[in-house]
Amino acid sequence: MKPRYTPTPGRLRRGFTLVEIMVSVTILGILIAIAVPTYRHFQRRAENTTFVNNLRIFSQAFETFAMKYGAWPPTAGPGVVRLLTPTVLCPANSVTSIGWLPRR
Repeated sequence: MKPRYTPTPGRLRRGFTLVEIMVSVTILGILIAIAVPTYRHFQRRAENTTFVNNLRIFSQAFETFAMKYGAWPPTAGPGVVRLLTPTVLCPANSVTSIGWLPRR
């Protein structure tokens, strides 16, 4: 029996076999499976840092406004900005804890 394919002497076989391609795809899949969660973790950390930084900037803007004009902006109502002051609760009510209560 003669084999189905016999390369001619002047012609080289070029290309990849199916097994080589499957191994390459498997390795890429493993690397992606490792990299994607790590990428998401760093992306979440960056989002959290941005959020905290924005809160600091927002807080500083309100403090600057209050220092300049002596009051909070008129649009800063309940549910928008909650002003907290340290308050010692009255011992006469048998409550002796220190807490934070909204300014009235």
